[in-house]
Amino acid sequence: MSVEISIKGSKVRFPGWTMTSFTTAWRRRVAPLVEEALKREAPVYKYDDASLSRGQTKGDLRASIKLESAARSELVFSAVDYAKYVIRGTRGHPIPSDPETSKTLHWVRNGDSYYRNEVYHPGTTANDFPRRAIDGIEPLIGRTLTDTLREMVTPEQE
Repeated sequence: MSVEISIKGSKVRFPGWTMTSFTTAWRRRVAPLVEEALKREAPVYKYDDASLSRGQTKGDLRASIKLESAARSELVFSAVDYAKYVIRGTRGHPIPSDPETSKTLHWVRNGDSYYRNEVYHPGTTANDFPRRAIDGIEPLIGRTLTDTLREMVTPEQE
């Protein structure tokens, strides 16, 4: 399929141009910009202490961000399971001790030991870093759209 525009009786054709070819070319240009912006805005885990991090290390979320192509769209992908909780936040909730592994929760703060059967986690504030990333590069995305369209659309007059 090609595009044809009629303006007051004359026709302008755009041979070989399709919406699919245009969007594919534009996605190839925009995807790296979006991925870079997401990585720049992604929060970095603040703890180095292995007992606090539960296996997380600084920069895991940021390093996990990849843009992958799927039929006609780009998907933002993060390999860390907690990414959705960072973006959406969490509600406050009780954290009970696990009777199978221990009867109480234990932690040390400032040299003092604390023991509880249950603690209350106040929840986390949502961090919509993807929205901030896209908002920050929106003008660049628009310019890339315009440039791609200009390069791909060379009319033939009839």
